[in-house]
Amino acid sequence: MWIGINSSIFDAILIVALIFVILPFEKRLQNLFDRWLNKDLQQYRKNILILFRKLQVYYERDEFFEIVTRFIGHNFKSSAVYVFNYHHESGHFTEISAENTTPSIPKNSSIIKQLKRKKRAIEFYELNHSELIGECRRFFENVHARFFLPLISEDNLLAVVLICRKKYGLEYSENEMEILSILGSEIAVSLRRNQIIEEMREKDRRRFQMEKLAAIGQLTAGVAHEIRNPLNTISTSAETLMQKDVSEVDQSELKQFIIEEANRLNRILSDFLNLTRIKPAANLEIDMENMFERLCMDLQNSDIPEITISYEIDVAQNRLTSDPDLLFQALLNLGLNARAAVKERCRSEKEFTCGQGIIKCVMSSDKNRFILSVTDNGAGIPPETKESIYNPFFTTKENGTGLGLSIVHQINEALSGFIEFTSQLGHTCFTIYLPKQAMK
Repeated sequence: MWIGINSSIFDAILIVALIFVILPFEKRLQNLFDRWLNKDLQQYRKNILILFRKLQVYYERDEFFEIVTRFIGHNFKSSAVYVFNYHHESGHFTEISAENTTPSIPKNSSIIKQLKRKKRAIEFYELNHSELIGECRRFFENVHARFFLPLISEDNLLAVVLICRKKYGLEYSENEMEILSILGSEIAVSLRRNQIIEEMREKDRRRFQMEKLAAIGQLTAGVAHEIRNPLNTISTSAETLMQKDVSEVDQSELKQFIIEEANRLNRILSDFLNLTRIKPAANLEIDMENMFERLCMDLQNSDIPEITISYEIDVAQNRLTSDPDLLFQALLNLGLNARAAVKERCRSEKEFTCGQGIIKCVMSSDKNRFILSVTDNGAGIPPETKESIYNPFFTTKENGTGLGLSIVHQINEALSGFIEFTSQLGHTCFTIYLPKQAMK
């Protein structure tokens, strides 16, 4: 039996059936899109966290911006990314690649004002194009500019990141714009931290330069002072010799003055050259027993042979690896100072004779270092001068140049070692420490 069905009823039933079929599919489809979108956002979040961790380390300006532009280009599939960094000298934001074809953006331009006011990523179409300078506008259009990302810290616009259109004809989403704005804020914090580090380094560099200039000035003044005195003596002696009524005894004495002062000038210049021309350290095996024997012979060859000069090697192995010339020069300078200290005590104390004078050189070691010391029982170093003894031209000796301990100090730096001393009347000990790990 044929049952007639009204077409409108059939259509209604069909629609209801389709609804029951389509709705679950639509929900599944929506869930699929949501999962895809959330996954995309999670990946963005993960990549951004990796970037932030990376930017916690200080980078030079160019490397810092290279990391940022590479990240944006890769993660947002941008066809090109430009960074305009602010330069205080010119008052312009200049593209970091410094290409002549890329125009700079003036600090007072409309785009900069809008970026500072809105403090977020701005699409190119949002800008008032009529206020853009022609050259800048043509550049932005030619590179297909899409977004301007301001890097702002404490209301200061540090740089502007220009993000061009996406690759493959894709479009930026609203989520990506929000992510870019957040990204800009965090990058600005890292950029400002880097700028603070650079400012501190620049201050340190300038301070070091000033200290260096001051040291050069002090050194020059010291050289001039030390040279002027013997030159005056030589000049006065020569003028006196030119007089006709000078006796032979006086002539002989004046000639001796000239020779002594000329020798003094030679010592000053030799010490000065030694101070300024410390050569790079060699790495040779040294027989310390031979070196100490040579040192003792040089120190005993003087006008006070009564001083007892000895050495002791308090280690099983009497060899170390270092620069023999530099090390001997350092030990000799310390020995000469020790001899002068003993001589000074002989002159200043009636109860003390040079025959009681002692200079002893000792080599020992500990786990990590070789230890070389020069000890004397001379006059000692006055407490008020202990902070200045390594300064060039500082001396308490009548005929000293004040360069001996400066040379010793520089030699120790060249040998990767360090020096320290203790001193009082009757006991002064200078100790040189040389690291064993450098002895190969």
